[in-house]
Amino acid sequence: VDNKVELEEGSKEEVEIRDGKYYIKTTGPVNNIYSSFLVLDEEAPEVIITPNGSNNWAKSYNVTINVEDNISPLVELKYQWTQSATAPTAASFDTNGISFTNGETITENTDSGNNWYLWVKAEDTAKNTAIVSSNAFYLDNEKPELTVNPTTLTYGEKVTLTMSDDYSGIVGWQIVESNSVPADWNEVTKANNVTAEKSCGHHVNQSIKVNIMSIWK
Repeated sequence: VDNKVELEEGSKEEVEIRDGKYYIKTTGPVNNIYSSFLVLDEEAPEVIITPNGSNNWAKSYNVTINVEDNISPLVELKYQWTQSATAPTAASFDTNGISFTNGETITENTDSGNNWYLWVKAEDTAKNTAIVSSNAFYLDNEKPELTVNPTTLTYGEKVTLTMSDDYSGIVGWQIVESNSVPADWNEVTKANNVTAEKSCGHHVNQSIKVNIMSIWK
């Protein structure tokens, strides 16, 4: 309130609403004095996350965060990634939060799992705070594990491949023998654990390539 007046003896103050705006009305023995209108803000900022999660496995996601507040200016914008659908505390953003600018696109390309949530904290000058999360993102940044048995082969011997992937799963495999044309990809129904056998035609060392969905092809 920018009106400063000396109150008359016996005067009193009350809040009056006119045209949807709040004023402090000072009623005195002679005159009524009104303050400048007051802006009351009890609404938290609105957070919009795009895309809002995805159950499609990917190595990275680009996520845009927009925050809207039609009443008070924004004073704090922070985000953090967690593997929990339970909201982090506001204080945790002081240590784990990363500041961003409104409308910024951030990239997540380091983690793995089907339960990564983007949590956003937005606060305005009236101290209204929103802590909002995305839906879960499915991320896979780990290559599958592979064992080959036996490691030394004789002519026509079968090699057994044991493959595993904890996240997006295995959908195909391929053996490339030294000095040979690469074999076709052997597609399999997506699974986290796959065992396969293949006869090899040469007494040579071999390299193994395992495809995990399209991101490793």
